Amino acid sequence: EKLGAAQIPERLFDEHMILELQDGSLRAYVRTVYGIGAAESYDGGKTWGQGHRTDLGGPCSRFHIRRLQSGRILLINHYQFHSRDHLTAMLSEDDGRTFPYRLLLDERDNVSYPDAKQVADGSIYITYDRERGSYRQTLDDTLREAREILLAKITEEDILAGKLVSSGSYLKHVANKLAGYTGDPLPFDTRDTDFLRRADDVLSEMFNTYPVHCRNLHNVGADRLDALIQTYNEHTKNAADVLSEMIDLLSSVQSVPGTKSENAIVEEIRYYIQAHPDDEQPLDTLAKQMNYSRNYLQHIFKKHTGSTVLHYQFALRLQKAKLLLLDPSIRIIDVASRCGYDSPSYFSKLFKRETGMTPEAYRKLKVGE
Repeated sequence: EKLGAAQIPERLFDEHMILELQDGSLRAYVRTVYGIGAAESYDGGKTWGQGHRTDLGGPCSRFHIRRLQSGRILLINHYQFHSRDHLTAMLSEDDGRTFPYRLLLDERDNVSYPDAKQVADGSIYITYDRERGSYRQTLDDTLREAREILLAKITEEDILAGKLVSSGSYLKHVANKLAGYTGDPLPFDTRDTDFLRRADDVLSEMFNTYPVHCRNLHNVGADRLDALIQTYNEHTKNAADVLSEMIDLLSSVQSVPGTKSENAIVEEIRYYIQAHPDDEQPLDTLAKQMNYSRNYLQHIFKKHTGSTVLHYQFALRLQKAKLLLLDPSIRIIDVASRCGYDSPSYFSKLFKRETGMTPEAYRKLKVGE
């Protein structure tokens, strides 16, 4: 029997963690598009108050929180981050209101999904992953990623000191690493992978070299740039000439005072997708509204979130579908339609690919139909 639920604004991927506070109440910490949200229960979880944002920060990623043997609270999250970097262990002595003690676990990018366990002698073992290799265009791109599970062993004293001071403590130990793919045949389209990799590297370097110029392209310049990039990606014989024109176009645009930061642009993209989940081409719409290059918007979104715009949009639709499926009165065909899919069969295929079960099976599991 479903007794209640914690409804958190803009929650994503449902990776909640529940902490019992010193007054006996429960707090659910929830991954959201902006970091971490929370809601409280004062009756053992039967009912929950209004969900709200916290000031714990972090990107849209998995975090870990638990109470330790000392009574302090351990939070593992990204501190002063640019993306999924600077994974940090933090301690609170005031029941989670502040976390003044910090130990940097791993400063590198694409480190995420921490879990932790404290054993009888007080040691804290922390696992997390680095560079999973997912959502890459080619097998070569995937194999260049680390694809590691890492292990850290620390103590509360290490976190309080902000450095390793305990005997036996260590960081960044590789516990497991995926080897190269040896299956046959390859489950990838390997045509032109070398060129596609080079093209992607060239375009990323171009945007990194001209970030301010590119953000200030007027609408005609942005349209022209996107057309040139499409031509370049088609592997034409005059690729060098096309690239030269792209660089000329970028370098001719001057900086404009008051330009938005990349983080602000990423937030605009996020909020637009949340407000317009059925827009099939959100980047095309935003590029026209914001007078930016469509490819540049894609570039900075992936740079700051580690996800493509389309995958982020799909994740929001999937989350909405899961909520709708909890209501047995809503037909599967209507769930698909309300999530932006005209074809129920295509919706079911995508849902099963991501969750491992059909929408019907998910509903039966969750509500017992």
